[in-house]
Amino acid sequence: DAAPGARRARRDARAKMRWAENSTSTVARLARSPHTLTMLACGAVALAVATHAFANDAKDARWTTEDGIRRGATGALGAYLAYGALQGPATHMTRPHAAVWKVVHAAFTMYLLALIVLLFQTPADAQKMLKFFWDDLGTPLPTRSYGGDCRVYTPGHRSGSFGIVYETLFDEFTVAHVLGWFGKAVAIRDWGLLWAYSIAFELCELTFEHWQPNFNECWWDMWVWDVMICNLLGICAGMWLPEVMRGE
Repeated sequence: DAAPGARRARRDARAKMRWAENSTSTVARLARSPHTLTMLACGAVALAVATHAFANDAKDARWTTEDGIRRGATGALGAYLAYGALQGPATHMTRPHAAVWKVVHAAFTMYLLALIVLLFQTPADAQKMLKFFWDDLGTPLPTRSYGGDCRVYTPGHRSGSFGIVYETLFDEFTVAHVLGWFGKAVAIRDWGLLWAYSIAFELCELTFEHWQPNFNECWWDMWVWDVMICNLLGICAGMWLPEVMRGE
């Protein structure tokens, strides 16, 4: 259809004109310049403060070897993210600022490298490595099975006659579904792929529900509430946002 394509082209042209006009302002020029020396100075000050570079030996004694390794790994991660913000590869995403997506790219790179390190470990050694950085790992977490009772009408329930439905709908995973698929839609921007992934994820939950009790859900929770309402709402919002940002 040529008409929607022509409207989109005119909208993009107007957006580029507004972008060019705004780029002449002093604030816009300052926001888009690298600020390498400023970042270097701020990073040096931050490292000096975080490492207690000017502290005496009595204060340094508070740190154990394990604390030093954890803090060092955190500092290395922060330094690489700062480097990525300055020197990372540019992407087609520039809102709200190109540096934001460079930092995201750097974080994904660090995550990938961490996964590669874990691939060379045995499961027990991998757990030990993760527990070294997060010593609260290994503690059993409270789990909830959503598929234990799939009745819609439950007289006498503590939350009312529709208590099971109410507790399922007003759950933290509802927000997670909407926001998660909003982010996926912004990144993928293809209706077919998004719907395929949405259904595939629910099938994965069915496959692995014997491993994770949270994956055991009622049919109306999985296919009606999750897929047809929450995921659809997030996908629609994620597909709508780039169109608005492109036009503005």
